[in-house]
Amino acid sequence: MTARMCLESMFFWNNESINIWSHIIGFIYFSVMQYNNHFHKLPSLGVSFSDHMCVFLSLFGSQLCMVLSAGYHTFGCISPKIRKTWLRADVFGISAGLLGMYLGGIYTSFYCFPDIQATYLMTLLLILFITLYIPARKDSLTKKFGNTRVGYLHLTYILIIAFGLYPTAHWISLHGGLENPHVTKWLPNIFLLLSLIGIAFLFYATLIPERFFPGLSFFEKETSQNVILKDISITWDAVINGGICLFLRL
Repeated sequence: MTARMCLESMFFWNNESINIWSHIIGFIYFSVMQYNNHFHKLPSLGVSFSDHMCVFLSLFGSQLCMVLSAGYHTFGCISPKIRKTWLRADVFGISAGLLGMYLGGIYTSFYCFPDIQATYLMTLLLILFITLYIPARKDSLTKKFGNTRVGYLHLTYILIIAFGLYPTAHWISLHGGLENPHVTKWLPNIFLLLSLIGIAFLFYATLIPERFFPGLSFFEKETSQNVILKDISITWDAVINGGICLFLRL
């Protein structure tokens, strides 16, 4: 298929329609959030430039996640080579979405501890470079452990998820433990974030739900669990964005 044919196929029902339009709608949703935050919510709070940048980059990661995935599902059928290129872009988009979630959490959690905040933000930047490097490797998308779907790429995601555990424990200790009202208020949201990311990875690694419906085109490989992962991303980013704005209001 040509690029023009791929664009035209967006407006006809096919097995990629849900993937394409769920990501396009997600991108539009995050774009509206960007506009609302920077022209309405944040100016009314009188926040600093760094606060604006944190909110922007946090949502920008989700925007990248949505638009790159939409591109992958739209143009992936041009040729096998182009499909692999778009798949690498899609993988980076997922990483950008995850890092965007962490950025907002780290920025607000250590807002009163600037030195510690800077250290974690530099660590996050290092992880960003790693997530740029991994998809660029030729074997990163194909090399697996045994007969599973889990490979070096998935191991990278596991490490990214695990990265969120140490800052959480550090944040709790800085506020005096679990009895602190601030910790009690925000800790359930952090556990919810890590749980949702873990569930999304479980869907991807176990091929649920398509493994229960073999042969049905609706459950194409790398399709339905991809939608589940991105829907979880959209839901959580809406929550975490509201949390950031609430924190900056305090």
